Formats: sequence, structure tokens, C-alpha cells
Amino acid sequence: RTIWHVLWAARAWTPATGFLVALLLLTTAPVLRAQPAALPQGDVVPRDVRELYDRGLEHLMSTQSEDGTWSDGYRGPGTTGMAVMAFLASGEDPNFGMYSQAIRKSIRSIIRTQSGSTGYMGDSMYQHGFACLALAEAYGAVDETDLWEAGAPVAGKERSIGEALELAVRCSITSQEKNPHS
Repeated sequence: RTIWHVLWAARAWTPATGFLVALLLLTTAPVLRAQPAALPQGDVVPRDVRELYDRGLEHLMSTQSEDGTWSDGYRGPGTTGMAVMAFLASGEDPNFGMYSQAIRKSIRSIIRTQSGSTGYMGDSMYQHGFACLALAEAYGAVDETDLWEAGAPVAGKERSIGEALELAVRCSITSQEKNPHS
């Protein structure tokens, strides 16, 4: 039997016993040492992955339409939203970086497709969801000072990102409430 069993069985646990146990633990426990912190080595993202990513963003920039959408293949605010998220994830400043104008054009496009009364964007909740996610990502990152150019071609749709996001979230909540399968 160990000393712990003897102390416990004898019900001899007093403050002095507690002190002795702590002292015993401190003097007999092996010395614990932390392992040294690992220093980061190399790039966080491998160079070849970063080059692929950059080429993808360059392709998006070169194929973006003047209205902020992409016409090669799938169209809609969800597709535009996925491109916005790729640009925002690049690490560049969305307000002054090389992708700032592409991001702004895309956000304007998403907001212009949104119904002002229902907040719905696109032709499916799938499209709506990606567009909503892009607005949420852009909400805190994009300075809206020059989001809308003077004399915007579609009057009445110049909502802020926050207003558009609030409408989109309300639409999502309303669609869930009305869904008989949820």
C-alpha cells in the first residue's frame, strides 16, 4: 500500500497533511520542461500553391464583365459571391489592393440583383446563400465610401452592404419559417 492509501484509510487528512502531500509531490515529481517553441520556417502557404491561387485570381480579373459578373459559364449572384470571397481571401487590402475595383464591381452587381422588397438574390436559395455569404465577408472589410459611383445606372438599388446583408438574412429566415420540411 502507498502512503496515500494509509492516509485516506486512517482519515488522517488535516491541513498539515495537505501541506506534507504538496511538499512530497513537489520534491518527488520529475522536473517538467516545456519543449522549445517551433520557429516558423518558409512561407505559410507553399510557393506553388500561392502561384496557382494568384493565377486563378488573375483569370477572374481578366474575365470579369464591366457589370461585375462573369459570363463564361454559370451566372448569378452566387457565382459572383464566390469570386468576391476568393478575392477577399487573397490577403490583399480590399480597399486599396490590386483587387479592390473587381471586389467593388462584384458587390455592386450582387446588390443590384437583390429584390428590394424580399431581399432575395438569384434564382435559387443556393445562389442566394453564396451571395449572402459574400456580403457578410465584405461587410466589415470593404470601405463603402466609393462603393457606388456617381450616377449609378440602376437608381434605387444603391443600398449599403449592411442594408443589403440585413435584407438577405431576413429573406433567409423568412424562407426557413415558411419551409414545411424544416
